[in-house]
Amino acid sequence: MSENKKVLLQVDNLKKYFPVRAGVFKRVVAHVQAVDDISFKVYEGETIGLVGESGCGKSTTGMTILRLLNPTSGRIVVDEIDTTPLFFPKSKVRKYINETYVDRFNELKNKYKSEDDVIKNLKDEIDKKYAKIFFDKGYNGLHQEMLSNLNEKRKWFRRNMQIIFQDPYSSLNPRLRIRSIIAEGLFTHGLVKDGAEATEKVKDLLDKVGLSPEYIYRFPHEFSGGQRQRVGIARALALNPKLIVADEAVSALDVSIQSQVINLLEDLQNEFKLTYVFIAHDLAVVKHISDRVAVMYLGKIVELADKKDLFANPLHPYTVSLMSAIPIPDPEYKKKRIILQGDVPSPINPPSGCRFHPRCPIAKDICSKKEPPLVELENGHQVACHFAGQFKG
Repeated sequence: MSENKKVLLQVDNLKKYFPVRAGVFKRVVAHVQAVDDISFKVYEGETIGLVGESGCGKSTTGMTILRLLNPTSGRIVVDEIDTTPLFFPKSKVRKYINETYVDRFNELKNKYKSEDDVIKNLKDEIDKKYAKIFFDKGYNGLHQEMLSNLNEKRKWFRRNMQIIFQDPYSSLNPRLRIRSIIAEGLFTHGLVKDGAEATEKVKDLLDKVGLSPEYIYRFPHEFSGGQRQRVGIARALALNPKLIVADEAVSALDVSIQSQVINLLEDLQNEFKLTYVFIAHDLAVVKHISDRVAVMYLGKIVELADKKDLFANPLHPYTVSLMSAIPIPDPEYKKKRIILQGDVPSPINPPSGCRFHPRCPIAKDICSKKEPPLVELENGHQVACHFAGQFKG
């Protein structure tokens, strides 16, 4: 997929830490390392699934990508544009540009002596793009490239990056009618001229998500959970986005309704050429809808692969354990369930080395001392384990 598909979203070394405050003066005494140094790419038109147990950082990753939360560090590139500094306060912008680009480019220039050699030796296309600007126009030119027309760039980002929230009950304003909920973004981004055009657009969106256009003047409390989630999907579709983060979009729904919503998401993806980051607990749902799957544990991506490879041949012991928990609807089939020992460690004080080693069935001394990097072992199959593939349950 990486050879012939355009990269829509690129996440590099993303971290999100939440401060823990204590004492009379509420000083920061520790940090919750919710997302800790993860990198991945999402290709145009694909669905990437993010799975893992509660508290592993899936939803925080989605919220940070959408800039509902500001990252502690790292880079978020959308459609070949570094969007990371767009929502930073001015005091943090200069620090980000210096640390991410300027200092590194100057260091490489001292090493290679020639600006052309620096650009040639950069592996990342985004780095090459910004290196050319920096060497041609200096820091001010790079700053101007990234932050000129800031309000327009922020609007462009918000329009193209949308979310379907987990809870269909709390994510809709109970005081607004459905027309107002869906049309709000249309007016904000100037996509409709007047109220009549907005009404027609909302009716069309409701029809696309399987709801009657007659419902536009109803309030959220007049709908069932599945219907509310369809309203949430219509709201996300209203701006014709490029990427939608589905944050456990079907977890709060009945199983029969889940299948309807998942099929709807697939139909809409084909019709509007959408790209999804699909966050879920249910591995069966992820297997059905995703093209690739990333498995997270305690703020880290431990395995990332095509869904067929991942489910047929999981290489990380944690992924193997997760797979053993998938129920099989056959009373005659006896499946061995892998029960992990202990509890998930605290993200405030994660274990040294591999974060899974206190619960890993095949952990050795090196696992507690050295953190394994996420490396590609097979075609597109990445795993972070010193003994990948050695545990089969």
